[in-house]
Amino acid sequence: MLPKHHSVGASIMKSAGELVGTVGLAIQHGLTNAHKGRLWGAYVVASLRNTGVGRLLMDAVVNVARENVEPIQLSVVNENRAACRLHESIGFLEFGIELKASKLGDQYYDEPHMALDFGRPPHST
Repeated sequence: MLPKHHSVGASIMKSAGELVGTVGLAIQHGLTNAHKGRLWGAYVVASLRNTGVGRLLMDAVVNVARENVEPIQLSVVNENRAACRLHESIGFLEFGIELKASKLGDQYYDEPHMALDFGRPPHST
């Protein structure tokens, strides 16, 4: 079991030492939130997207989370449909949306909030 208030991550590197993907898990702080994990920093270089790298990273972190927290939560930019589909295929369910969660230039982006509760069966698509 991981110590509370701990972060872990997974990364994949090419043989030349180039980082090609990463994702992190942080166990939340506080007596009332320490049962929850938060996924953050999920990224795969553009040239390797849709090759299974993202799934490998997510599977690694989900396996660690399964042993340390009850639900894990994340948010993702709504326009990133590939990431949304990946999360849904793993079993994450949307439980809300943050409007105008981020802004780049004059463009706002909404972010669905998603959770995977290890006490519930995975969502089938």
